[in-house]
Amino acid sequence: MGLLTDHACTRVTDPDQNVTAFEYDAEGAAGSITSSARLKAIRYNAFNPSNPTSTAAIGYTNKFATHVELAYTCASRTCDAGATVPMAFREEAGSVVDHQQRLHEIRVQNENASSVRTTVVAYRLQYGTAADRNSEVLGAITEWGG
Repeated sequence: MGLLTDHACTRVTDPDQNVTAFEYDAEGAAGSITSSARLKAIRYNAFNPSNPTSTAAIGYTNKFATHVELAYTCASRTCDAGATVPMAFREEAGSVVDHQQRLHEIRVQNENASSVRTTVVAYRLQYGTAADRNSEVLGAITEWGG
């Protein structure tokens, strides 16, 4: 993906063998030193589909009961007339990163053994213009769904 995306944490296992998995999308120009990893999903509560009621420590199964999906949308300054001006430049770990999309929605879903997902709760984020009129700020979070 890129310099920063190559080192993103993809999985954490605690001492009880509970697994949390993280998925990313690349953001920014491919191969650019300003590219970064944008968190796409968090998955946890691993289970064994052939024995979904088991409470034994099972480790990584690639099957998760809980999914947190993150959806992004173009920042207003990056979508106008095909412009490619980044939403914001900022420093991360000593590197400059451009962000062309902003978090728009967070959706928490439960998945059953048949791979059917049900939305438990969702949040929609709305943005306004900052006082400097050169950037956007989070204005409201609305809970919906479930």
